[in-house]
Amino acid sequence: VLDAKAKVGTNVHEAIGDLVSGNFPLLETEKAVGYFRSYERWHSSEKPQYLRMEQRFYDDKLMITGQVDAIVNVGSEQHVLIDFKTSYTPNPDIWVLQAHFYWHLCHVNSVELSKKMKWINLDRKGGNPRIFNFDFSEVTMLRCIDLATQWWIDYENSKDET
Repeated sequence: VLDAKAKVGTNVHEAIGDLVSGNFPLLETEKAVGYFRSYERWHSSEKPQYLRMEQRFYDDKLMITGQVDAIVNVGSEQHVLIDFKTSYTPNPDIWVLQAHFYWHLCHVNSVELSKKMKWINLDRKGGNPRIFNFDFSEVTMLRCIDLATQWWIDYENSKDET
């Protein structure tokens, strides 16, 4: 089930990238079509200007990486970090951490960003997506850095035990 869900999510992300770059989006399943229609609703109402799309960033100090879905200008907001979600159940408690990790990765790679981040939970039936707005917080960012640091400490300790 998780593999099939991941495949749908990947297909939707690729189709969005194709549409943004002027290519024909190829959707492989009806579920992907629904999510993509939801994206089209958001796109037609918000009219984002894409600055970056599907770009991977690295932080060698924290030893983390992540692939940012998009950085856009949307309305009066400039350099907004965007992530498209195909999750049936939203998880804003996790997404806010992901948003901060991505913000950090962009920051250490000298990518200009606002302190606004939007996680767009696409609707599987093609309806309007739910938008989750996150504002950058130093407290949340420090928590993310602590989580990454602790993960590597635990990882190293687990190697010592074997």
